[in-house]
Amino acid sequence: MRKIDYKALEEKVRKNEKQKLAVICYAQNNGNILFLHRKKEPFAGFLVPPGGHVEDGEHVEDAIRREFLEETGLELVNLKLKMVTSEEGPEHYNWVLFIFTGSTLSDDFVESEEGNLVWIKKEEVMQHNLSIV
Repeated sequence: MRKIDYKALEEKVRKNEKQKLAVICYAQNNGNILFLHRKKEPFAGFLVPPGGHVEDGEHVEDAIRREFLEETGLELVNLKLKMVTSEEGPEHYNWVLFIFTGSTLSDDFVESEEGNLVWIKKEEVMQHNLSIV
């Protein structure tokens, strides 16, 4: 299995020094995908996949596992990097974003301070108020 060079990917898409590293994961369980209905910016009022900031010196994969666990109480398995994108904008919209897919072994999440968690059937995802990533 080939190791991913996350630093090289970051450098390839980074547009300015102000961009912070962030991670999200579209995690599935029994044909459903877990989303967070955000309470605050960025993307307040929208459904987003769980995730967050990469801490200084933290590996990208460690960051998504930590953030997902903190926000949901669930551990990720079958983690796969799907995309890296760059966003420039105001303070809360200035990111190099690593987007993952994965699975959870349970669908029994804990409540999050970031917003309300909800499982959505995979085939119904596009019918909801999603952020555009």
